Amino acid sequence: MKKRVIICLSMVIVALAAIGVGVYFFLFNTPKNIFVKAVNNSINELIEDGKSTLLGNIDYKTLKVTTDTKVDATVSDQKYNVAVTGDFAFDKSNNKMSTALSILGNNQKILDLEALLENSKIYFKIPDLMKTFYFNDLGFDTSKTISKEDIKYLRELVLKEFFDSLDNKDFTKSKEKLDLDGNVPTVKLSLELDEQKAKDIYIRILEKIKSDEESMKILQKLNKDIKETNIDEALKTIKETKADGGESLIYTIYVAKGDRIVRHEFAPKSKSDSEANKYKVLIDSYKNSDGYKTRKLAAVEDGKDLATFEVKGTSKTDSVITINVAGMVSGEGTLVRKDNEESVSLAISMSGIKLGDIKASIVKDADKKFTCNLAINSNIPGTLNATISSSDKLSFDEALTPVDVTGSKDIKEMTQAEMQIIENTITQRIMKAFPTLVKTASNLNL
Repeated sequence: MKKRVIICLSMVIVALAAIGVGVYFFLFNTPKNIFVKAVNNSINELIEDGKSTLLGNIDYKTLKVTTDTKVDATVSDQKYNVAVTGDFAFDKSNNKMSTALSILGNNQKILDLEALLENSKIYFKIPDLMKTFYFNDLGFDTSKTISKEDIKYLRELVLKEFFDSLDNKDFTKSKEKLDLDGNVPTVKLSLELDEQKAKDIYIRILEKIKSDEESMKILQKLNKDIKETNIDEALKTIKETKADGGESLIYTIYVAKGDRIVRHEFAPKSKSDSEANKYKVLIDSYKNSDGYKTRKLAAVEDGKDLATFEVKGTSKTDSVITINVAGMVSGEGTLVRKDNEESVSLAISMSGIKLGDIKASIVKDADKKFTCNLAINSNIPGTLNATISSSDKLSFDEALTPVDVTGSKDIKEMTQAEMQIIENTITQRIMKAFPTLVKTASNLNL
């Protein structure tokens, strides 16, 4: 008797478990739910990757950048040199930006410039050509900026409205194995957005923003003149625009274990096409056979790569970069990400001939100051030999030197004669510094 009871109870438990699994897949494992969860995971992963960089998650009140950039070029045996030095400063707490730059051409002065962005005005002065600052009213208040929290709020609102506009019947679902350094089982979800569907989604999002007080406040930080009537005008225009259904976009995601998107696929489709257009853009993100992350961007035609850009992880800190464009232009290099330094090195070639190389790095010292270095060398045989080098020093939360714009004038008060003197002086300096280049440009009617 006890044995029968145990058997019966076991059968009931198994049946309930089966029903539970069935209910889960029916109610929760729908195409739309898989899509929403996977897309949200993909966005969050992208945000976290950005935060993990040296400069990706710094909270600061002030930022000062001291720049020293040089360009040396030889064109048709003629040598040219441009040097830009100076400072940029950003006072985040007061939303002010200022700069003081000096530009030299072939070791001769071209321009000295001082500028300040404050409230709704941009002030500027060329010290040796202007006695005072002049300002131009930009028409919007720059004292208010969008915060990270504001961006997150708008992003979540827009995504929610987008997701809510979709239904399970909008998706085509299947299973497919992708060759991503080995076969990866995935759930393939395709969403076709035709002109009418895109129009409906756009209208839904705008109507939500219009009715949401917080969203309007955020937009008014960008432009104080934005009002509900502006949204109404945009909605009226969109609603009056006829959607003829001629074009659509098929967005496909391939979802692997853990609701991770390992491939995004974008394919345009015209009205005459029975299937998606032969052109596609693929974005892959997955762990390779060595257990490190690989990211790849590819433009594809009829299943063949037209252009690819791939960053393949080879260790916790190192990745290999490869570029290929139509089998003609190629690039090879490395990406290194350590606790106090990030660097990129890339060599570019065309048809087997090296065109140049790029090296960039960011280094953090013991005082939490940063140095950003950039070096670009280009050598096109018989045409161009150029070197660009830049070294920028970044320091956070240091006291900034205030810019005194007392007595500044509206740009409207500057006379035509004064403008002409400034224009002529700068033109003459350029002609003196680069006589051959100016002559060549003149001969070509540039």
